[in-house]
Amino acid sequence: MESALYKANKKPINNQTANKALQRMGFKGRQTSHGLRALASTTLNEQGFDVDVIEAALSHVDKVRSAYNRTDYLERRKVVMSWWSEHIEEAAIGNHLISGLKTLKIVGA
Repeated sequence: MESALYKANKKPINNQTANKALQRMGFKGRQTSHGLRALASTTLNEQGFDVDVIEAALSHVDKVRSAYNRTDYLERRKVVMSWWSEHIEEAAIGNHLISGLKTLKIVGA
């Protein structure tokens, strides 16, 4: 039998929760959660990660394919997320990693 807490944790958060958090951190008018997802998708694709793994990590679902392809790419997503974490940490301290021909710019740094 599932506990009430477990059931509550299975519900999605409000679609504006991440945007409100970004606003409270001082990014109002400069960054959105959708923009961060676009940044991640673009950067990971430029780095040559598998498109299917990127889409799974971003929880993008192709309903037709997902009916037949039931993998979650979990082990491969761990590699992507580890690389992304290191990439963000390096950018936060000013070590901009080159992605394609462009470099990341830290706003307000």
